[in-house]
Amino acid sequence: MIHGQFLSDQGELLITDAMRTESALERMRGLLGRSPLQGSEALWITPCNSVHSLFMGYPLDLVYLNRRLSVVKIIERMKPWRFSARPAAHSVIELAAGGATTVGITTGTQLVWQPCAG
Repeated sequence: MIHGQFLSDQGELLITDAMRTESALERMRGLLGRSPLQGSEALWITPCNSVHSLFMGYPLDLVYLNRRLSVVKIIERMKPWRFSARPAAHSVIELAAGGATTVGITTGTQLVWQPCAG
């Protein structure tokens, strides 16, 4: 996985610790078997336009993005054993429950990905 962060198009740091998937296996695994996300940690699954929370033990916020990284849909506090999709989305960011509101992401927010050096 590639580590980085998300900023607003105004340069405001929104998500400080994001992991971006690099392979189909990483996309399929997602957060399964991992510790729950904390604070502004996130998993960016790309490409992806649907998510399930089967076998998850905690709720998540989902932020669907188009190809330009503009937020097209937000699902707050999706419970375990659920499905969610946005066919027009290109990728999705998974955050801890309540995380989208905490970091100030709303529908229409334009994000900028910044990979970590190293």
